[in-house]
Amino acid sequence: MVNPIVVAAKQGQWQLVQKHLFTATPDQVNQRDARGLTALMYGVAALEMTTVKQLLQAGADPNRSRPPHGITPLMLLAGLQSPPHDLEKNLTQQAIAAMLIEFGAEVNRGNDDGTTALIMAAYRNNLPLVETLLRGGSKAQTQDQQGTTALEWAIKQQNLAMVQKLLGHQARLDLRDGDGNLPLTLAINIGDQAIVDCLLQAGAPWDQNGWFTAVEEGNTFAVQALIEAGYPFAQAGEAGDTALHLACLEGYEPMVAVLLKNGPRNMVNAVNQAGDTALHLAIAQGHLGIVGELLNAGADGNFSGNGEPPLLTALTASHGDAQTQAAMVNALGDAGVDLDQTLWEGKTPLMLAAMENLSAVIIAIANYAVQVNRADPSGSTALMWACHRGHGEAAQTLLANFPALEVNLKNQGGQTALDLARLNRHWPIVTLLESHLSRSA
Repeated sequence: MVNPIVVAAKQGQWQLVQKHLFTATPDQVNQRDARGLTALMYGVAALEMTTVKQLLQAGADPNRSRPPHGITPLMLLAGLQSPPHDLEKNLTQQAIAAMLIEFGAEVNRGNDDGTTALIMAAYRNNLPLVETLLRGGSKAQTQDQQGTTALEWAIKQQNLAMVQKLLGHQARLDLRDGDGNLPLTLAINIGDQAIVDCLLQAGAPWDQNGWFTAVEEGNTFAVQALIEAGYPFAQAGEAGDTALHLACLEGYEPMVAVLLKNGPRNMVNAVNQAGDTALHLAIAQGHLGIVGELLNAGADGNFSGNGEPPLLTALTASHGDAQTQAAMVNALGDAGVDLDQTLWEGKTPLMLAAMENLSAVIIAIANYAVQVNRADPSGSTALMWACHRGHGEAAQTLLANFPALEVNLKNQGGQTALDLARLNRHWPIVTLLESHLSRSA
């Protein structure tokens, strides 16, 4: 049988609803329609305060929920999109909420997902309704099944006043959301300084996961905020990486500057489980600006905890930018790194540069005191390696930048650079060397 009260409410005929209430029983007042809605729910949704009051007085159950989601009238009210500048509607919404609570609405009841009216109101960014619900006994620390609290929504809405109001009603700062984030981590990731300060003043805890997430995402604001809050940021995470390691790996130059400015001096040379310092990682990724910052901050340009000195990393890194590679070699040389040291299988940086045809690096090394005619265990010089591999550009760069270069030296097999060029049929290099020898004769 069709319930005239629900039909009239559904059609918005509020005077007719009120007329039917004179003869209705409580069962009739609380009947649902095919959508699962009661007359009270229709009245609440329409913000018909007079009708809502009359329905409640006639026995309407403020906790009768709508299947299948378990939405009660109070939750329905809290979920309404309230126009921020419509004062009349806002006041009506608050008054209906207070009325429902007065008539016994279970203010901390959740729907089938555990979402309470307070969480819904915070989601809708409705501070006045949040205040009304808190006055009516809503618990600010309640979480839904996904771990969401009203405080989380207040932070996401960047509503400082709502955050403060919830904190004043014992909102917990140690509850994690569905992604495992604490409120402070969430506020930091959003980047709201005022809310971050508010949470810190309230004693909000932080955690390592939130810290390293901020670092990995390049959130310098977050890193600065946590440092100011006293976070022990020099500690290492997984694989022994510190925040400085990660920032250097990703090339977050502003973050590196913040970490170096605030961290202990020995942090710059911390080693991860792979034996890498931050300098190794910055060089390997081609982050020249960061390399300079690290060296200025005292990074050890000779440290080889991973078995590979930073200079070798600079010469072999495959970031594909020869000019950057050369600039890194210059930076290491200016920091006092020996550019004539043995790096790999008895080879010097100049030999390696010649082997790989790195003319820009050869020019960079020419600015320092190196032995251009030095030989590796096979007796091969940098020029010999260039000629053996057919790197004419490297051979020409060596001849042009090292006046002391001796072309006629022999390796252990008794071969000169010219012999090696001829043997390997690198005819342009043969012509280059013959021309050089004729001019030198």
